[in-house]
This record gives sequence, C-alpha cells and structure tokens, in this order.
Amino acid sequence: MKKLIRKILKEDLDYWGVSDASPENDEYHMSPLNEDMDEMDDSRQMFLNRIIEVMKNDYPLFKNMKLYGFYDQLSYDELIYVLKGIIGKGLVYGFELQYGFVTYRVFNKNNDSVYIEFYDGDWDIPKYD
Repeated sequence: MKKLIRKILKEDLDYWGVSDASPENDEYHMSPLNEDMDEMDDSRQMFLNRIIEVMKNDYPLFKNMKLYGFYDQLSYDELIYVLKGIIGKGLVYGFELQYGFVTYRVFNKNNDSVYIEFYDGDWDIPKYD
C-alpha cells in the first residue's frame, strides 16, 4: 500500500512540475495558501483531495497518515481539510493531540469528539443523538 501511495504522489508531483519535491523525502513541504492566505492553491487542493481519496475509510487515520508519510507534510489547516473530507465537513472543527495516552481527538464546534484514536491504534467514532 505504501508503494501505491508513493506512486500516486509521484504522479501528482510530476504532473504539476514540482521539481524540488519527492515522495521519497519526508521533508517535502509546499505552501497550501496563496499570498492573500484566503484560499488554497489549486494544485495543493488536488493533492489534498488525493490524500482524502486514499485515506477514506482507512482507519486508524492518524496512524495510517503517518505510515503513508502524509502527517508530517501537512499543516494544521491542511489536516483539518483532509479530516473534513474523510469524516464530514459539518463534523470537524479541530483536532488535538492529548499527551499521556498519546490520543488524537477530532472535535466539532460544540467540542464533542467526532473521532478518537488511541496510542495503540484503536479508534472510535462516537455517535450523538
């Protein structure tokens, strides 16, 4: 699976002519925002949409994003964008890393957890009435 992910990323990088990036390099970073900081660059948005396609229903999300090399390449805002694409736009407002148990918690505007991932890879999507 990791080889397939790297192949997809390489195709995207080649297509958009990004010469200084490589899917083999963990230090690859691109700025997702234009100078006005109000909208995402089209090529970066396509890259993030490809990540959403790959990660859809591939739980545990954070563990697999790290395994595939996505986690360290994305800013907080980009991670929120990806999480909204996977979990649901209206559900995701932010996420936090809670130390002690190394737990990721994705929450909505009411601060209700919509996705929880534990240090051992267990995960849960709480349901609310």
